[in-house]
Amino acid sequence: MTKAQKRYFLLSQMEKNEEGTHLTSAFLLTGAFQTERVEEIFQKIVDSQESLRSCYALQDGELMLKVQKHCKIEVKQEAGNESDVQKYIKDFIKPFDLFRAPLMHVKVIQLSDKKYLLLSDLYHGIADGYSCTLITKQFMDLYEGKDIKIKSRTCQECVEIQQSYFATPEYEEGIKYWKSELTGQDYGIVYPLDYQRTEKNDHMGNGIRETVNHQTLVALRKLAKDMKCTLYHVLYGTFAMLLFKAAKKKEFVIGTPIITRGIDLSETVGYLTNTVVIKNKIEDSWTLEKYLEETKIRCAQSVAYNKIPFTDVVSLCEDDLRENRNPIFDTMFVYENGEERVNHIAD
Repeated sequence: MTKAQKRYFLLSQMEKNEEGTHLTSAFLLTGAFQTERVEEIFQKIVDSQESLRSCYALQDGELMLKVQKHCKIEVKQEAGNESDVQKYIKDFIKPFDLFRAPLMHVKVIQLSDKKYLLLSDLYHGIADGYSCTLITKQFMDLYEGKDIKIKSRTCQECVEIQQSYFATPEYEEGIKYWKSELTGQDYGIVYPLDYQRTEKNDHMGNGIRETVNHQTLVALRKLAKDMKCTLYHVLYGTFAMLLFKAAKKKEFVIGTPIITRGIDLSETVGYLTNTVVIKNKIEDSWTLEKYLEETKIRCAQSVAYNKIPFTDVVSLCEDDLRENRNPIFDTMFVYENGEERVNHIAD
């Protein structure tokens, strides 16, 4: 398994953050949907993707990923009511036995004569957000009867691709860069908190959900275009500015997840993401244009070394680690370039 997979497994076991280990997808289907074909189609996808046939195993005390030659996926079906959709989604999410494949659950609920709810749930340690999109596309293609050739790589090949990178000058250069940037520095943020920080790190807290209207989104995209940057830079810069105003600290770091797969892994389901650290600096004299330009540069500097496993970056700062803090950064910015959409599947 990759370093990222091992770290994810160990952290999920230590922190007991069950909810965060699920990648759950829900699709509301209308029309003449052939429920009897769902299991057959998902079985083809599982057969073509080693990651979906894998589970964890211990061999001589060493944690490893075990791939089953054949792994049957069972799709449960039942009848229900449209008014209970949210309850069905909540009840569907169940803990995985991480030592038993497949680490994937699928269910179909018929809500009415021509309305169905298709649910799927993956253990995050074997897949990422891109994988969910990939599985959805493959399901649609197979349902429509397309003769697709899924060119997925094996789990071993994914590990070998990463290991070959460790022998490159680029990897050594990246390690030197992060060592000079992070060691001996305190980039943590002390926020004004309502409660005292616990002795050990946990994920207890609340959430605030806001929706940006279309008019605001158009304005943000125009701002990005005028400033010659991307929407990501505008949103990330806004988030960093919010933290600056809350903590009154001009230099700090934020973590952000990033896809590390190249074109050779574009059809492979797997946990092929990494966490990169972005350094932030803000000066009172900067204009908005100057601030966004600096944000763009600092994001580019971090992304340049996005293939270096976060575990390797953390190992450079072991002397600064504390049990009640996340390694290196306290805050993450997650940007998912997706949207709710309507897909049409041919009968």
